[in-house]
Amino acid sequence: MKKLIAIAGGIFICLIILAGVNKYNPYLRTDLFRSFAKGNWYILSEKDTIYTMGYHGVRKYIASDPGNPELLIENDDFCTDRIIGRGGCEKDDYLYVTARSFLPVKVKENRRSGELLVLKKSDLSIVTQLKSDMKLVEARVKGDLLVVSGIPGFCIYNISSPGNIKEVFSWRRPGKEYQGFDFIEKDENIFVAFSNFGDGLEIWDITRPETASIVCSIPIEKQMWGGKELPAGQSMDLVANYPYIYATLGPLSETFKTENDRRGLLVYDISDLNNIKKTAVFIPRPDWYHRKTGDRQPTYITQYKDRLYLNFAEKGVAVFDIKDAANPGYRGTLDVSGKGALIQPIHATESGKLFAGSYYWTDVYELEINQN
Repeated sequence: MKKLIAIAGGIFICLIILAGVNKYNPYLRTDLFRSFAKGNWYILSEKDTIYTMGYHGVRKYIASDPGNPELLIENDDFCTDRIIGRGGCEKDDYLYVTARSFLPVKVKENRRSGELLVLKKSDLSIVTQLKSDMKLVEARVKGDLLVVSGIPGFCIYNISSPGNIKEVFSWRRPGKEYQGFDFIEKDENIFVAFSNFGDGLEIWDITRPETASIVCSIPIEKQMWGGKELPAGQSMDLVANYPYIYATLGPLSETFKTENDRRGLLVYDISDLNNIKKTAVFIPRPDWYHRKTGDRQPTYITQYKDRLYLNFAEKGVAVFDIKDAANPGYRGTLDVSGKGALIQPIHATESGKLFAGSYYWTDVYELEINQN
């Protein structure tokens, strides 16, 4: 009996210590876990080369062996002060990587919020490293322009000289999140459509990048075509396929597993920018995932020909058919890993391969896309 009391007392003291540690350093648990569980946040490809960004920094793979990408090199030198690799894009001999703190948006005591890095593709060595006041999210290149989204804003850079990139436009709006985005070309103008998390969608005209201006803002829960309204939700990624934009639709933390939970695809008809029509295609509840991630999925979207793929936790990906571009059809889920792994980033290549990254681990899964 005395031994049991002693054990119980020891456990009680440990719990008190852990509670105290959590109170004064609530992110220690994440620090410890992510010191070995270095999951993925983003995937991009160039021919048979795959790049991943995440808690592991940046990794370069060769996808010569089907289903088993070979790791060539990695760089995690910049992963200090809770900074991780979040996104990226490539052009010519360089890789442009967005990095951000993994602390919550409201936390301000961290020393760095984010960084923009320019790396050589050959060896992943860092050429340029720019600190940012934003938690940088994604990056895309249009000609000599680099657009970088973040929390709470975005920037446009001239990258005609990769070793000396110049900022040409900057926008900040406290409380606003600029997540995944894509370019749109219309009437010789260049636009950018941004996913704004719980706020929906914004479209900006960047034809003259130095004087970029907002065109429209579409709330996520309002302005549905046909008079219907959505409950509150969040959208974190999109693909533009003019005259349509397809964006992820997931629940907020407070609506997760409630009657207001909606999961699926948002469809924006932007043929008339003064009268954008928005509809939604929902994934049926019997097909829903059950294992939650930090941001409730779907949070990534990728396209191959007339199919859209949205990440969907342990279910793998949710598949939508866009043969009728105005009216996408839900086709079901597909287990990319073959073992119910918790999926986060996804990426479809031009050659018809679907790559997916693990939410917890550095694992990368490959699947040949079959569009039958």
